[in-house]
Amino acid sequence: KFAVLGPDGQWRDKADPMAAWAEKPASTASRVFESSYTWGDDEWMTARAEKAAVQAPMSVYEVHLASWKKNYDQSMWSWEQMAEDLVAYVVDLGFTHVELMPVMQHP
Repeated sequence: KFAVLGPDGQWRDKADPMAAWAEKPASTASRVFESSYTWGDDEWMTARAEKAAVQAPMSVYEVHLASWKKNYDQSMWSWEQMAEDLVAYVVDLGFTHVELMPVMQHP
């Protein structure tokens, strides 16, 4: 957790927004981990640096991953499945950005 001093002078404990997991209320512990995922977007990152993105138009696709697509047994797709299909889907529709609705549990 983070102890945050508010403008009113009160200290408040805040859950870690980057935690991989959070307890259900009334408990509020978070778990943080170091990912072993290897990114393969060097070409995209280079191209991004060459553009003036703040001056380009944007269109945001808002999605809740847990309900976007499921396996036949109603279990959630893996992150790898979602990333591959969601990117293709969003690009095909002409969106420039994706907003992920709550990805993990938050107290």
